[in-house]
Amino acid sequence: MLIIRKEQLDTFEARTGRPAVLKCPNVPWDVACILNIFCNGDTEDKETVKKLQRLTVKNREAKQVHFKKYLGGKWVDDGFTSGGSARGATVWINKDTNCCEAASTLFHEVTHTDQPAGMPGSQREYDAYIKGEQWRIKKNLPPTSPSFRKKIKDPNNPKKMIEVPDTDTIKSKVDGWYAYNPPTPIGGGTPPPAVVGLAPNGKDVRLSDGTTRPPKEGDAYRLPDTGGKELETIDSSKWKCPTGACTMP
Repeated sequence: MLIIRKEQLDTFEARTGRPAVLKCPNVPWDVACILNIFCNGDTEDKETVKKLQRLTVKNREAKQVHFKKYLGGKWVDDGFTSGGSARGATVWINKDTNCCEAASTLFHEVTHTDQPAGMPGSQREYDAYIKGEQWRIKKNLPPTSPSFRKKIKDPNNPKKMIEVPDTDTIKSKVDGWYAYNPPTPIGGGTPPPAVVGLAPNGKDVRLSDGTTRPPKEGDAYRLPDTGGKELETIDSSKWKCPTGACTMP
């Protein structure tokens, strides 16, 4: 699942003074504009198109994710707008997303469809956000969140600095955004039991392993989503690069 951040709506040129590789008019995405981005990209981009052919892609109204979070001794409402979701071989993406952000969302969600079925939720999001940020760097798009990147010396040219995903910051941000997913190591590891709701006494929390305990700072449990009405299923045969589409180096 990908969260929409306000800072993503700014143009790359306005934020950096440098022209963006992609033109991103503020109009809703369609298949043609997505193919224009991926089919004229590198091998990774074209492989994304091939993966879309085996998926069911649906556009939808924006979906709101809701959860309760325990902060300062009380439960507070929290949540976010989901830009896209993936489950099994189905991907959902908001219809009103502009083309560049829609392409980024599709790359993120396709990453989810390649992940092992038993991968913990927190690790699924770390993986998708880190890979997605690398894709956005490649495309000269603004960061998903301002702190998602850092500069390091170019291994091929130590005199040059390059941008790379800041994995530690991404993990920290994702842990906060998806507070209902128990944090785990980026490289793997068994997550602790998740909070699934309140115990019958209305005070303790129920955990995914069937036990209960008093709530701790930062605990969170998910509530039913709202919105997300499905509007259209994209014909999978449309996900095809035209013959002769160039591949960027």
